[in-house]
This record gives sequence, C-alpha cells and structure tokens, in this order.
Amino acid sequence: MLPVATFAAGWFGASHIGDFKSSTHKNSDSVRSSPGDFSKARADFKALLKIPGPIERRKKLSDFVASLDAGSVRTMLADLEKMPDGPDRQDALLFLTERLVELDPKSALSWAQGLHDTRFKNASISNIFDAWSATNPAAAVAAIAQLPSKLREQVEYASIHNFAQLDPQGALAAMATMPHSIITGSYYAGIYRAWAGSDPTAAAASVINLPPSTYRSQSLAGVARGWAQQDPAAAMAWANSLPAGVTRTDALSAAIQAMGMQDPAAAADYAIKLPESNNSYPGSNSRTDILEGIAANWAVQDPTAVLTWADKNLTGDAFNTAAGAAVKQMGQTDPAAAAAALAQIPDAAVVNKAIPDLATAWAQQDMQGALTWAQSLPTTNDNVRQAALNNILNSWTSTDPASAAAYIQQNLTADPDFSKLATQAATTWAQSDPQAALAWAQSLPPGGTQNTTVVAAITQLANVDPDTAWDDAEQLSGSSQTKALSNVITAIASQDPESAAADLDSLPPGADFNSATKNVAQNWLRQDPDTASDWIGTLPSGTARDGAVTQLISTIKNNDPATAFNWALTLGDPNTRNSNTVNLATAWSAKDPAAAATAAQNALSNLTGLTTAQQTSLQKIVQKASAQN
Repeated sequence: MLPVATFAAGWFGASHIGDFKSSTHKNSDSVRSSPGDFSKARADFKALLKIPGPIERRKKLSDFVASLDAGSVRTMLADLEKMPDGPDRQDALLFLTERLVELDPKSALSWAQGLHDTRFKNASISNIFDAWSATNPAAAVAAIAQLPSKLREQVEYASIHNFAQLDPQGALAAMATMPHSIITGSYYAGIYRAWAGSDPTAAAASVINLPPSTYRSQSLAGVARGWAQQDPAAAMAWANSLPAGVTRTDALSAAIQAMGMQDPAAAADYAIKLPESNNSYPGSNSRTDILEGIAANWAVQDPTAVLTWADKNLTGDAFNTAAGAAVKQMGQTDPAAAAAALAQIPDAAVVNKAIPDLATAWAQQDMQGALTWAQSLPTTNDNVRQAALNNILNSWTSTDPASAAAYIQQNLTADPDFSKLATQAATTWAQSDPQAALAWAQSLPPGGTQNTTVVAAITQLANVDPDTAWDDAEQLSGSSQTKALSNVITAIASQDPESAAADLDSLPPGADFNSATKNVAQNWLRQDPDTASDWIGTLPSGTARDGAVTQLISTIKNNDPATAFNWALTLGDPNTRNSNTVNLATAWSAKDPAAAATAAQNALSNLTGLTTAQQTSLQKIVQKASAQN
C-alpha cells in the first residue's frame, strides 16, 4: 500500500484513500487493444467518477487504474485536469498519478512538471513523491533537487519520512546533500525517532556525535521519543544521563510524552518535574501541554485517579487541562459525577469546552437527566447552555423526533432558547420525515418561532419533494415566504438549475434573491458551464449578478485566466471588481507573464478606486514581464 499522508493532509484533505489500493497493481504496461476500446475505457472512467459513495468509488477506481498503460493514464489525467474540483476528481488524481509512478517514476515527474494548472500540478507532484519515496526513497529524494524551492519544501518532508522508515541511515546521508531550510530540524528528529524505534542503542550512539546545534537538540528528543515507545524506562534513563540544560529537558519531555501512551500515571509524575516553559522541541511547547496529553490517555483508563492526582499535584492551567480531560472521559460512564467534577474547575474556558461534549454523552445514557442538568445551566452563558440543549435534543430527535418535539413544545416554551431549539428540532426531524416535521412546526403558536421553524422544515422537504415544498412556501407571507422560496430554489438548482433560474422571478430583490442567484449559478456551472455562463451574462447589474460572476470566476480561473479576468472587469461593485482583477492577474502572471502584464496595465489605466497596495501589485506584474523580455 502506498502512503497518502501528504496528499491527504495537503490540498485535498482526503482520508483513508490508501485503504483502497489494489494488491494486484503490477509494474508493467498494459496494452490498449484498439481506439474503440480506449474510447470505451475513457467513458468507463468518467462513469466511475459519478459513483456517489466514496468507498465504492475508490475501490472501483483503484481496480480500474491498475490495468492502464502510461499513455492511457496520461490521457485520462488530461481529461481530469479540465474537470471541476471535487472528491471524485481528488480520488482519481491519486490513483492515476500513483499508477504512473508504478510504471515509470521519472516519466511521471516529467509529466507533472509540464502541467499548467498550479494546484493540479502541485498536488500531482506531492502525490508522485509520496508514492515514489515509499518504494525507492533514495531515487525520490535525489530527484527533489530539480524542483523549484517552494515545491521542494512541499514534498521533501514526506519523502524523508518514508526514507527514514525504510533506511534511517540512508535518510541521514541524503539529508547532507539537501539545502537546509527552516524546518530541517524536524527532519532530523523524525529520522532519529524512526531509527530509535528499531535500534535505539545505535541511534543514541549516532546522535551524541552530532555537532551542537538546534538540530542536535531536536534529534536527541527524537531518539528519546522513538526509544520510549519501545522501552520507556530505558529511554528515561538515557535522557537523564544527558548533560543538564535545555537539551536534557527536551529529551525528557519527548520520552515522557511517549511514556504517557503506555504508563500515564508514571509519566505524569515525571512531567510535573519539568520546567513550565519548554519551547525547543516541536510539540512539547510547555509542561501544561504535556500534562494535558498524558491526562487524556490516563483518563481513558481511570478518570477518577486523574482528578485525584490533579487535585493533589497541580494548579492553574495544568490543573484545568488535566481535570477537563478527566471530565470528558468520565462523562462516558458517569455523566452526573462528571458534571459535579466540572463544577469544581475554575477555568471558564475549560468548562465551556466540556459542557457540550458532556451533554451529548449524557443524552445517550439518560435523556431526562441530561435535559434537567442542561436547563439548570446559567443563562448568563447562553451560547454554551444552548449548545448543550441542542446536542441533547438532537440526539433525541434522531431517535424519537415526535417525543423530542412534544417535549420542547410542552416544557420549553418559556425557555430563552425556545425558538432556536424548536428550529433545530424541526430541521433534524425533517431530515427523516419532512412532512411530519412541517406539520409540527405549523402547530406551534403563530409568531416568529413558528415562522423560522416552518421555513426550516420546508427547506429540508425541498430536498425530497420540491413541488410540495414550493406550494407550502407560497402559503407563507412576508420575509418567511421569501426565505422559504429562496431555499426551495437552491434545492431545485442541485437537480435542474435551468428551472431554478426561471423560479428566481418569484423572489423580490434582496438578500434572499442574491443568495439564491449565487447558488443557482454555482450548481449550473458545475453541470453545464457554457450554458450557465450565457445565463449569467443576461443578468442585470447588481449584487445578485456579482455573486453569480464570482462563482463563474472561481470555476474557470485556473484553466482560463483570460476569460476569468474579463468577467471580473464586469463586476459592478468596485471593491469586489478590483480585488478580483488584482488576484486574477497575480495568479495569471505565474503562467503567462506577458498576457497578465497586458491585463494588469489595462486595469491600471482604466479601473477606479484601486488602493495603493493593489496598484503596487499590478505594477509588479508589469515589471516582471518587462524584466523577462
């Protein structure tokens, strides 16, 4: 399985995609049997992207890509680059680029470096180095040198990390050939941590011979952390043998944190002896932070022991964070005791953070007890009180919405949060039974609460039955009707944006009309960008049109910056127009300095209201192109 850490944590934010890697991938080119077969393969590929469930989509994409040859992969990547961004595109990019690496990593890198879309290019390169360094880290790290500095920093950490897992000494040797950057110290720490996890004695002997520097201190901490995960007692003894000072403190902090995963009670006793401030080792930060992490692990085993120990040994922030961790865990088994313990914590921030989580845990065990406690919370801190009640009632509404709604109507009408709670209950109920939720909302006493609750129910109903939702919305009056119709139009737009655009005529000018227009544009551009663009061009000047144009710009700016720039010039609001034109010209300059410079000069000559900073940015674009000629 190829790691996807950088890809998942970076541009796309996907998770667990690597779990779907096929074990049948081979490093041999498949053969396209005929042009007709390949056309079908492209069509099949696009069909796979439309699978809504991410698990099924990733599994089928993985199996499909495994048999492609390099030419087929590159053709499909070219198709992919033209598509709007989304989870389907993200998944496909991962599997296709990793297939290229399996076939020929150097060719894969050459292909990626020739891309024009910056985001697509950067994501592809990150993914290529992630996969390459997992199988041949020495070659991958050697290839990093040919990248521009910004891209190099983007890929080198993951590559060195993968190298260290396979060959820590080789990773150290590779480090000596790389340009040092501000984060290089963390690379050394990671290498030594990996080395100590497999051979702590050798890693410790090596790290001692490093010359004095920040890297040495961080590397010592890396050895302590990796060693402590295998043998906490030996790691602590080694850390204590280091000369007194920041270096020893860093190593002890790292060992203590690792020990906290296995023996938190013992680690806590070590931790309270650390100095309060400890900023040398990344992740240590302070004794309080270390204690918080230890307490969180300890609380899983014995939250009462954590509270007892914290009360005896800690004060201030350290006590508050340790007690907060214990309360959170205690709420899973004894929420009443957790509430009592929470009342003894003096730090309001810790208490406020814990209350909503405790409410959720309590509701799952004793709904009435949780409601009684939440209603007793002071109204002087209404946001936290409302969050607690919301969490409890959401839990109830998800399992028995009718009973939850009846409780709200019978017991909470005088509560200061009644309107918000009723609206939230109707919204949650409507996700499973919109008609019943709407009927309940309509049964509430006339007034503001009924209006907002009915609108919330109609909004959910529109997702499954827009025609009925429209009829119900038309029965309302005033701002409630406008809001409900706007929300129904947004729901229609996800399936039939052209019809939704026609329905916009039913709305009066205002914020709801502007929002609905923007949502129609967003959905239509995703489904049929050419027709949507034509429609946007017919909109009259104003806030609604500006919102639709900004959606259009966002859709096309990477692939067609010239057209995006021209659309930006048509924006009616001067501030929106100027900021968009400057941002677009700046991004465009990285791809086509000459064309961007022409556009920037046009903006400088014709736009009014440019700030000094915006004028300076445009002038730099012009100067950049001149310097390159």
